[in-house]
Amino acid sequence: MKSTGVAVAGGIRLHYTRAGSGPLVVLLHGWPQTGLCWEPVLGPLAERHTVVAPDLRGYGLSDKPATGYDKRRMAADLAELVGSLGFERASVVGHDRGARVAHRWALDRPDQVERLAVLDVVPTREMFRRLDASVASAYWHWLFHLQPDLPERLVGQDVRGYLEYFFERWTYNRHGLSPEAVDAYVRAFSRPGALRAGFDDYRAHERDLALDDEDAAAGAPADDAGAGPVGVGGAARAAAHAGDLARVRRRRAGLRDPRMRPLHPRGASGRPAGPPARLPAGPHHLTPRATSRPFTSPRSPAVSPPSREDLPLPQRAGAAPPPPDRACTGVAARWWTTPTTAAPRPPVP
Repeated sequence: MKSTGVAVAGGIRLHYTRAGSGPLVVLLHGWPQTGLCWEPVLGPLAERHTVVAPDLRGYGLSDKPATGYDKRRMAADLAELVGSLGFERASVVGHDRGARVAHRWALDRPDQVERLAVLDVVPTREMFRRLDASVASAYWHWLFHLQPDLPERLVGQDVRGYLEYFFERWTYNRHGLSPEAVDAYVRAFSRPGALRAGFDDYRAHERDLALDDEDAAAGAPADDAGAGPVGVGGAARAAAHAGDLARVRRRRAGLRDPRMRPLHPRGASGRPAGPPARLPAGPHHLTPRATSRPFTSPRSPAVSPPSREDLPLPQRAGAAPPPPDRACTGVAARWWTTPTTAAPRPPVP
């Protein structure tokens, strides 16, 4: 049976939908959506699990405070929510912006996050490290949402038109979004403070980058969010690729697990050997251009556009498109991969 509730966590009220019984699975939505996006998969997951789909801080029916949109704070909200519901551990699935929250939650609380799956997301550090003309043109909304005040002023004139642009251009299976779901999202982002809160999620990028840089310097896998293709039914595969999240704690403590292999082969310089992870090409993806001029800053060194041979095989020209992603009603079904040399793990039962 499905129910809804509100819990106080992080000093705010978080709205959530709950279904089923058994081990806890927490589903985190992206932008511009709410916990409603998980409706198509709640039933099947609830057959063997307790499933909780909250509205993140600032979204849906949850409170929309003026601060607290860095991913550490948003993850802490969810940690408190899980505790208030009587659970000690959870398997976490995050989509889009929710994947960044899930990633931070796993890094900060590896003992609480039993398994982690991140869907349709480019790691924040990689996003800004590789920011050039191609990335900026494809992800223009990132840069737009970062601006103070202006997005609220412009988008507020036509909330439906702005959201429907993304539902039209950023979906693989457009039939996955019913008119009723679109109406619900338009209502959600038309509430007082909702647009500002959603944009503040993006505006927290400096704090989020600083936290990821800190973990990367300490050896935690801050670049792994989004590694590996994940779709409906892929939570177990993603959990297998995520590995043992307790390794974060061991690394921070300076301990080494002899059973672990490095995420990337490293050369004598200590840097990963071989070419770095590349952004894929294809329909609605970034198309590498040999003439593009790399963007450089103290934070993001210049990088060369990827060649066709650098791209993973499923994303090279002529490859078949990925299957439709029914999770989150089909929004942004994009696959991004980061090549690793970690030994494959057995499927999680």
